[in-house]
Amino acid sequence: MKSFCEPTREIPVLDEVDVLVVGAGPAGCGAALAAARQGMKTLLVEQFNFRVGTAAAVAVQDGVRPRDVDVSKVQERLRAAGVTLA
Repeated sequence: MKSFCEPTREIPVLDEVDVLVVGAGPAGCGAALAAARQGMKTLLVEQFNFRVGTAAAVAVQDGVRPRDVDVSKVQERLRAAGVTLA
């Protein structure tokens, strides 16, 4: 197996959380919501814009027709539970 060595660098810590969830797809949203409901400081990060990334991709049925899913409602519920979205 090949490897590489990266020079040491300083990386700022933007926030300290109890739970970091990577990916705002169905599983990530569910995990973030469950953690926040248990009182844990939760950060949910998504590589893409929340409205066009994985969370929005689940709103497509058969690869063509959009389902009647309002992604902004998912965001509202996550925020209401205390999840920070990034």
